[in-house]
Order: sequence, then structure tokens, then C-alpha cells
Amino acid sequence: MRTSFPLALGPHPLHPAFAVVAAHGISDLDSWRWVPRYALCTLLPLPPAAVTVLFNLASVIHFANDLRVDGSIALHSLIGFFGVACGARCAERLMMIYLCCVHVPMHYARLLAHRRYVGAAMAVGFTLVMTLATRGWRGVCLSQTAQRVVVAHVWVEHSLAGTGGTAFQ
Repeated sequence: MRTSFPLALGPHPLHPAFAVVAAHGISDLDSWRWVPRYALCTLLPLPPAAVTVLFNLASVIHFANDLRVDGSIALHSLIGFFGVACGARCAERLMMIYLCCVHVPMHYARLLAHRRYVGAAMAVGFTLVMTLATRGWRGVCLSQTAQRVVVAHVWVEHSLAGTGGTAFQ
């Protein structure tokens, strides 16, 4: 089972998309809830296969915020189908399109609806920093650490969803 995934960045039009996607989770820092969740997710000793399974489950759960559970399962299935039929790069690009055109805008809308203005501002600022910092990068790896950070992000967002999502709860 593959447990890390190289992602091509550039130079091509998806480079700014990477910055948009990678930076949106920094909004978690507007709540103290991130501290124990990120610590547990990044430090808990787990085999690589378990981390990848958790990452995939977290992705399905997280996108259910955008598409409901059925839609999230359908999206992941469709991306998986295109990965098999057209290759990993095709699946990567389709996921980036979804993330940039649907997920991240809806994430910002949820932040604003829950008055998480600090989180939204931090994410916008970090997007600009990431856009500049990653210029010239040819690729990144969706490593075990990156997958753990995504799991923590999903956990933080879901922990805030039931509270109205206000900062520093």
C-alpha cells in the first residue's frame, strides 16, 4: 500500500492552487482546540498504512461538509476511477480543481458564517505567503506528516462545527 504521494506543482497553472489548498487549514489556529488535536495526530505512533487510511477517511468525512456523505463518497470514487483510468496526475488535478473551486470557498464561507474572521484572515495571509514561498517548486509530497496534519485539521473543524465555530473555545 502506498503511503505517500508525490504531487507535481510546476511550472504549471496548478502551482497557485497548491498554495490556496495548503494554506486554508491555518484557520485552525484561531481556536485553542488545535493544540491537543494536532499534537495527538502528529505524535501518535501509528504505522504508515494506518495514517493513510485515517487520511482517506478524514477526507471523506471532511468533504461531507461540502457535499453531504453521499456526494463525498461519490467524489472520492470518481477521483479514484480517474486515477486508475487516466493516471495519478489526472486524479491530482481533478482533486485540486474540486478543492479550489468548491472546498476552499465553502471553508471560507463557513469561517465567515461562524464569525471566525481571524481564522479567515490568517488563511488569506498564509495563502499569499505560500504562493510566494513555493514559487519555483517542482513538486511536493503528500507525506505521512502532511496526511497527519490533514487528519488534525478535519478533527479541529468538526470539533468547532458543533459549537458555532467561534474562536478560542
